[in-house]
Formats: sequence, C-alpha cells, structure tokens
Amino acid sequence: PCGVAVAATLLEAYDHAFRTDPTSAFGGIIAFNRQLDGETARTIVDFARRSRIIWGFIFSAILTALGGVILTMLKQTPWNAVTFGAASLLLAFAAVVGAQSVRKARGFYTAILEKHRPVIAQKQRNAFAEGTTAFYHDFTALFEPLRRVCREHREKYEPQLKVIVTAEASLAELERILAPVEKALSSRK
Repeated sequence: PCGVAVAATLLEAYDHAFRTDPTSAFGGIIAFNRQLDGETARTIVDFARRSRIIWGFIFSAILTALGGVILTMLKQTPWNAVTFGAASLLLAFAAVVGAQSVRKARGFYTAILEKHRPVIAQKQRNAFAEGTTAFYHDFTALFEPLRRVCREHREKYEPQLKVIVTAEASLAELERILAPVEKALSSRK
C-alpha cells in the first residue's frame, strides 16, 4: 500500500499521500520530487518519533503484564499487583502520548480545513443553488400539464362563467327587491 499526491506545497502533498493509507505509514518509505522543507521534515519526524514512543509504551506494557501473569502463577502475591499496576501506567503513558498526537494531528487538519473553508463553503453554496434551480425546473415541468388544462378550461368555460356570475347578481338583486314584498305579504296572513 502507498500514497501519491500532488499539491502546492510539500506539506499538503505529504498530508494527502498520508491520508490515502495512514495504516501503512508506520513502516513506509517517503519520497519527494523536490527538496524537503523544514516544516514538512518536522511533521514527518514528529510523527515517527511519537509513533515509536507509543508503540514502545504499548510493547513494554504487554511485557510487564506478561510478567504479572508469571508472578501470579508463581504466587508472588504483592509483586504481581505491582507489575499489573506498572503495566497500567505504561498504557496510561501511551494514551497520553497518543492524545498529544491526536491533538497535534487535529490541529494540523484543522489548519488545512480553515485554509480551504472558503472554497468548500462556496462549493456548498453553488451546489445548493444548482440543486434549488434543478428542483424548480423539475417542479414547473411536473405541473405544466395541469396548468395547461386549467388554462384550456378557463378559456373554454369563461363565457359560461360570466353568464353564471351575471345571473347570480341578477338573482341577488331580485331577491333584495322581493324580500320586503314577501315580508309585507306574510304579515297580512
């Protein structure tokens, strides 16, 4: 497994290549086609140093725990507990160094993200605008047949609707005129 990358700076190229297969980076060979700059060199050396320290603590903890098992089998009661405690301390040291490495890596990637954040935000805005435009066009295309039918019916039935509206107005006027007459006739009964 390996990683290859091209970028504006060696540090970015190293970062991209490293991210292609970070598991294999622990024993990998690194090559550049330009002279190595100080920042990239420090990043590589720091990663290798921290990796060796973490694995040294872990390996020592495993061996110490194995010694604790042997002491338990030999019934060396107080010393087996001390050995297991030492193994726990070694694992705790590995965790501390690992946490520092994680913070450093997080800071490194956060810096890269902050550098590219405006570009990412612009791409997200563009994607949203394109998606909204596509949705609008799809929506209008979907309802265009319904609009066409409504227009056709309006044109076809508009004259009858006008007659109905006029007839309703005439009936309302007639009702208004006849209501007092009907009231007068009802009161005479």
